Amino acid sequence: MASSGSKLNPSLDVQTYELSEDGLKLKTPFAMMVAGPSQSGKSEFLFNLVKLSKNDVCTADFTDIIYCQSNIHAPKNHLFFQKLLAELPQA
Repeated sequence: MASSGSKLNPSLDVQTYELSEDGLKLKTPFAMMVAGPSQSGKSEFLFNLVKLSKNDVCTADFTDIIYCQSNIHAPKNHLFFQKLLAELPQA
């Protein structure tokens, strides 16, 4: 994410970029897929992303979240959804 005045110079081993204030934030709205093996921290990552979105991780707070999973795991994730709804009661 180079600023408008930054250009790549192929002869340099190290490049310098200037980022805007929002340069490292997730630009909302956005779509994200989180995948990984069981017990790898996918749900914890999503919870923390939602929680930290209020602290400048995203360019705007979440208003809607669409969470897809197979029905076979629904009872197992009940506590996760309770925790998520407690963090985002407006969702």
